[in-house]
Amino acid sequence: MKFIHTSDWQIGMTFPGLSGKDPDEVVRLKNIRNDQMIRSIFECAKRLDIHLILAAGDQFEDSHVPDKIISKFLSVVKGYGDIDLYLIPGNHDPYNENSIYKRDVFQQIPANLHIIKENQMIEYNDEAEIYFTVLKEKYGSYNPLDWIESKDSGKLRIGVGHGSLKIENKYKEEDFPIDTDTAIKKNLDYLALGHWHSFLAYGDGRTFYSGTPEPTRHGEKASGHVLEVEIDRHNVSPRIQKHEINSYTWIDKSSEVYSKDDIDLLFSPYLTSFKECVLKLSLTGQLSLEDYDYLEQQIDGVKSKVSFLDVNKDNVNINLSDDDLKDHMPDDYIKNVYDRLNEIHDGAEPCPSSLGEEVDQKMCALKALQIMGQGFRE
Repeated sequence: MKFIHTSDWQIGMTFPGLSGKDPDEVVRLKNIRNDQMIRSIFECAKRLDIHLILAAGDQFEDSHVPDKIISKFLSVVKGYGDIDLYLIPGNHDPYNENSIYKRDVFQQIPANLHIIKENQMIEYNDEAEIYFTVLKEKYGSYNPLDWIESKDSGKLRIGVGHGSLKIENKYKEEDFPIDTDTAIKKNLDYLALGHWHSFLAYGDGRTFYSGTPEPTRHGEKASGHVLEVEIDRHNVSPRIQKHEINSYTWIDKSSEVYSKDDIDLLFSPYLTSFKECVLKLSLTGQLSLEDYDYLEQQIDGVKSKVSFLDVNKDNVNINLSDDDLKDHMPDDYIKNVYDRLNEIHDGAEPCPSSLGEEVDQKMCALKALQIMGQGFRE
């Protein structure tokens, strides 16, 4: 038996973290999630000659997604009539009195779309028992898979759920905690989970998070794909293959810059075609006045090459040379202030006691040096 495991589509996301960015690019990012992402999932299944997709919750961002976006989703699903899509409500789209799935737009759905509204087992093609778990609230402190009975009919046993595996330091009690041995206790050949946006293969070889097929923010390092799952028979380990389908790449990079060579090495990958990229850079280091100007030029050059760019250079110090000081401010008093700030920052001289011990004195000195450097640039 073969199927696609996917989850956490978050259709209808508004990306509030990108407010203030290019509105046309934000619209494009939304359209990719609301349309192209869904098509890519079905196209992947079609290419692999797979006729079953299991979606493990959070297909929609919330219950307020506009009808026109839902209608587009239904239209895409209908266009792949020979591929069955079974989906469960997650904690973003729970099945309750305000459920998105109770909206009028869902009253007529394609024959190949199966929205699970209650915990139930469904026999699929007389070869598998699929146990679907439904969430009905945003938060819960219970294991949503506890209802599944452990038995052996000889058929494949597949669980589909939404929540957090109880891995220390990786879960919260209100996030539907799932015992790490659930697949074994429930005699499941495969446990398809949603909720975590990065791929995870748990140690038992039966429990998997597919991750979101299109990243939603920085930090989702193992996202952007769906899982092809193949199981020969009951009690035989599944074979898993990841298939990348994401359109956008989210990159969060920290880097030190001390020279033009460092700047070139940092920016060169993004000066070519890297359009579908949400790039976040956090820079530290120390640059001469000339090299800092060069950094600004490179940032301007990359802006047109990526979709979104966020550069934090607050921790890059401008190192003023004696010539810089003489050319811009020949007053010895200013030079003495600059030299003393450097000594405070380097720890060679104590900071004035009037600032108090609770003040991060080195950081204050760094900020003062940065302000002086910016002043000389202007």
